[in-house]
Amino acid sequence: MWKPFLKALAMKMAKASIVVITLIFIFLQYRHFYQINAITFTVWKKWGGKCYITPYPYLGFYTPQQNYIQMSNLGEIDIFIDQDSTLLIFNEEWGEGALNNVKCYFPNYKYKHFYLDSLSTKEETKTFLIERAKYRKTLPSIFISAKSMWVETQNTSQP
Repeated sequence: MWKPFLKALAMKMAKASIVVITLIFIFLQYRHFYQINAITFTVWKKWGGKCYITPYPYLGFYTPQQNYIQMSNLGEIDIFIDQDSTLLIFNEEWGEGALNNVKCYFPNYKYKHFYLDSLSTKEETKTFLIERAKYRKTLPSIFISAKSMWVETQNTSQP
């Protein structure tokens, strides 16, 4: 008499557990979407110290296999979109006091990666800062601080 009832109860509890685990999994991984002109960026802060940025909506459960930026989830990055949709990526080795190793995997996108590290010369540092300041004034962009998930966007080109 109790056997069918207990079996049904066990099935309902198993289904509820799966739903709860799935919701926890989804909510514990911070994924946000930002529209910059015609490009939707996904910013996905994952467990394990990594943050992934894709120039398209990414909804997969696993790490993207191509067309993404991987950086420390404590780091900062600026991404500018040139007139021909080239991604101009700027990052410094030390962002927010943490080592910010940025890796770009873009076989299907045009991009340029500007990187400033402790071995950069004074001239390289000056060029980096001037170029980034110039692009901030003229191109659509997204700035991401992964540590706090602070994001600033600029949607249109300035003259």
